[in-house]
Amino acid sequence: MIDKKEVLATAKLARISLTEEEAELFKHQLTKVVEHFGRIREIETTHVEPLYTPLEIPAEPRQDEQKNFNIGDPVFEEAPEIVGRLFKVPPVV
Repeated sequence: MIDKKEVLATAKLARISLTEEEAELFKHQLTKVVEHFGRIREIETTHVEPLYTPLEIPAEPRQDEQKNFNIGDPVFEEAPEIVGRLFKVPPVV
């Protein structure tokens, strides 16, 4: 069972704030989710082959083709700042 302390710790990691009522609600909901995964874990899958896709569709590889995409001047006209034909954005630290 998940307790309120775990819910609040998870909320802190996710950088969200919860009221006491929300923490209590999520405690019950997350406990049900964990219990459901516990029941799924008990399913016998020893003789089940893993799937790469749920449907048996044959892969049809295609040739790589180079395409030129000209986004045009209207896009650059809407940009707050451009340098040549590049968008200038603030640095990300």
